[in-house]
Amino acid sequence: MIICFDCPSNIKRLLDSMISNSEYADYGEAIISAIQNLLIIQGEVKKKGVACLGNDVEDDEHIAVNQSAEISSSHKKDILVKEESKSRNSIGSLNKQKSSIPAIFTLENLECDLSEIPEIEAIPLGEIKEYSVNHWIFGMYNRLLPAKANCRALAKFIIERGGHGIPIKDQVEKIAYRIAEEAALLGDYLRKHDENFNLKRDDGLSTAFPGSAPRDEKSRLRYATQFVARIDSTGDVSGLLSDLRLIEKTESDKPSIRLTKPGWEFALQENPVLDNLQDKPVDKFFDQEVDLIISHICGNVPTEVSAFFSIMSLLSSGKKAPHEIDKALLDLYVSKNEEDEDKKLARIATQRAGVTSRMIDLKIIFRERNGTKLTYSITDKGKVVLETLGNIVRAH
Repeated sequence: MIICFDCPSNIKRLLDSMISNSEYADYGEAIISAIQNLLIIQGEVKKKGVACLGNDVEDDEHIAVNQSAEISSSHKKDILVKEESKSRNSIGSLNKQKSSIPAIFTLENLECDLSEIPEIEAIPLGEIKEYSVNHWIFGMYNRLLPAKANCRALAKFIIERGGHGIPIKDQVEKIAYRIAEEAALLGDYLRKHDENFNLKRDDGLSTAFPGSAPRDEKSRLRYATQFVARIDSTGDVSGLLSDLRLIEKTESDKPSIRLTKPGWEFALQENPVLDNLQDKPVDKFFDQEVDLIISHICGNVPTEVSAFFSIMSLLSSGKKAPHEIDKALLDLYVSKNEEDEDKKLARIATQRAGVTSRMIDLKIIFRERNGTKLTYSITDKGKVVLETLGNIVRAH
């Protein structure tokens, strides 16, 4: 069906930008996705008073789209007022200039004796299986460079505390927002590089990082809760770092969060972007960083194992376009709620976009554009990883 409508020039420019810089193949796909997501949000608001995206099983944690659900208005204001006026402590005078990378994300003064860090608790092999798409890592966690930066930042806060974890009560949200403020400066710096080298959203180094302008306050709060850490009303931790098991919650009378051993290893490895080790921004990670994260995922993050295996299996079968992958993933979407196919496809599209972006960062698949047509393919490194993942999934 063809529908014509009057599109204001400013909205047309936004649509053009979405087509050229994101994962939408054409105007139709972008508009359809927007309508599907609006329906989901309206339905969630009617049922719960707030729109949530994420796992929809009753016992699973939801990620709130409305930031006031993540941090109450009064608490949010308290964080902003206190943290914007608070002078930096013994971490040092963090570099606030937009012309360079903030010191909190560099290797400067970052040391750790890894032999003293306990090994991560391995996932029992019997728990590695094919997971439902809605149990994959949330699709909005769509880049891994923020994970690298945030591991370093948390490492420096932990070192400042004499190696102790960061207390969940009162401290984690404040520190997460302080990291988000520094990430905004890093985002400003990386956006200049993206502009200088004409890197679009697909390949840009700044993608997923917030900005430092006053209008970007919500993006900084979103970054703090999604890419650093969020604490819910029960004290549970969520976010990209938690889902990737790069941080963990300590069980004690005064619970805290700390980096896992893979989190420390990731933080301590050199990085081409954060350590200015390339003349022009091309690579987000060195091969040893990629190898570390892939090895960690294969052994310790079963939901990501399942997601990677499902996507690469579909690519191997010839389904390479986003809409083909989404349709095929319907069989892997399990929900207790009755949802029509369009709502399921909207959720699947979010999950697929997130996992494919993370896989591209790890150099195991790559994205190709031919005009408005978008497809994915497996790299040579990815073929080796797929064989490993297949053995893990099939064996259990």
